[in-house]
Amino acid sequence: MRISCFNSRKRRGVTLAESGLVYSMAMLMIVGTMIAGLGVYRYEQVARLANYGARWASVHGPTWQQESSQPAPTSTDVYNAILPMAIGLNASELSCVLTTPSNTVSVTVNYTWVPEGYWNSITLSNTAVMPVSY
Repeated sequence: MRISCFNSRKRRGVTLAESGLVYSMAMLMIVGTMIAGLGVYRYEQVARLANYGARWASVHGPTWQQESSQPAPTSTDVYNAILPMAIGLNASELSCVLTTPSNTVSVTVNYTWVPEGYWNSITLSNTAVMPVSY
């Protein structure tokens, strides 16, 4: 059964135009959600790297230094310890800073992330603090 009105010839391409508009907006929302998800994933990765680096530095404390006759860990040592866990991250954009106040170890990991589909970079940063435990 076909229902027609006398104005149907004037509105012949409306469905195609509306579909083009709705589909492009839906695609933009889907891609934007995927990029935001990658950003959350990268941030969680940076947080885990900071946590792992702080743990590594905390067990390489003064007692470990005396027993192994090794020097105190530096930011470079912590960076080399966390680098194998930085899967999917650009190593040249990753930095690590180690500070050792009193009986704690603080590791700050920074990563400059350039989102896919976006031109400006975003710096993801996380700090983990742990007591010296060795």
